[in-house]
Amino acid sequence: MGNIGGVSGHGEHWAGQSSVFELTPLELLQVRQEVQTNNRAVAELMRDELEPAYQAKWNEYQLALFR
Repeated sequence: MGNIGGVSGHGEHWAGQSSVFELTPLELLQVRQEVQTNNRAVAELMRDELEPAYQAKWNEYQLALFR
């Protein structure tokens, strides 16, 4: 089939497969789990570090607005 929209040949980092379409169901599951784990880590970072900073700025803004 050749090069489908530039995808062919870009899946080498997945267990040496030549295309993302050639991943086995197990490999697809592993990729999916990695993505979910990364998303969870980002969500925790946002909750723990960015949310308090955002809340503090928002509170400052509200106070300034309603003085």
